[in-house]
Amino acid sequence: MAEMQEQRRGRKIDMTPEELDAYLGSERTCTVATVSHDGPHVTALWFVWDGECIWLYSITRSQRWTDLERDPRVAILVEAGEEYNELRGVEVHGRVEPTGEVPRVSAVPPDDSDEDPGSGDLSDLADLNDPPDPANP
Repeated sequence: MAEMQEQRRGRKIDMTPEELDAYLGSERTCTVATVSHDGPHVTALWFVWDGECIWLYSITRSQRWTDLERDPRVAILVEAGEEYNELRGVEVHGRVEPTGEVPRVSAVPPDDSDEDPGSGDLSDLADLNDPPDPANP
């Protein structure tokens, strides 16, 4: 499991634990770096923050999945801001723990729900990256 570490030097830009939780809970995309056979492999991914862990979603036929099966070390960057004074971000690094090929969570509430997209029953996540397999409907 990737764990967050404090910055080496205390600075005015540090987020409080509450700010960190709110920030990660409000963002949906991150940049993920894995160790490929010939160097770093960096990709964008959707993620969900559950208050303790960052849940990543990856198709099993991706280079990223292959990399993580071989070497579970990962670096994750969640960043936002358009102007210099708006720039903010969180870097997380550690080791992933695969949960299997079947998604465990979803950030998408039912259509008739007023829930925040980051809450609710997370069991219906569709594989948005893979086209449907006609042999396995």
